[in-house]
Amino acid sequence: MLFRSLLAAAAGWAMAAAYSPHHWWLAIIGWALICAALGDVSWRRRLTRAATFAVVWFASLVSWIGVLGADAHVLLTLLCAIPWLAIAAVREPGTVRGGLTLAATAVLVEWVRASAPWGGFPWGLIGYSQVDGPLVGWARLGGDALVAAWVVLLGNALW
Repeated sequence: MLFRSLLAAAAGWAMAAAYSPHHWWLAIIGWALICAALGDVSWRRRLTRAATFAVVWFASLVSWIGVLGADAHVLLTLLCAIPWLAIAAVREPGTVRGGLTLAATAVLVEWVRASAPWGGFPWGLIGYSQVDGPLVGWARLGGDALVAAWVVLLGNALW
């Protein structure tokens, strides 16, 4: 139980680190780790692990807002992380069907985050981690959504 929770935290860290130059591959590793962490466990455990993943990811990624205070950092982290709780609904991420469902869920979450509230806050979209990676070319065909789907699908396949 603790091991999979640590996998979820490591997945969040990998996602945050993927935005550094030349670390695009960490996003794929991050999605492989979260697939392993979610596994086939109860709804409550999947929800806890999804929350761990998202909070670690965004607490690291939006740390720059800490200059406005700890409350701003916590609130922005939660604003970015809460939509990612939706990945807990994916029951078997290790299967083909589960991988496709996870990719579709990720694309939906990213669309929601980029649209609401107040016109959206697209900071930290998965596709942004791929600007110096080989998947960025897919953006010409399907934008950030297609790049995000590829990252999630590759992570799922890696797992």
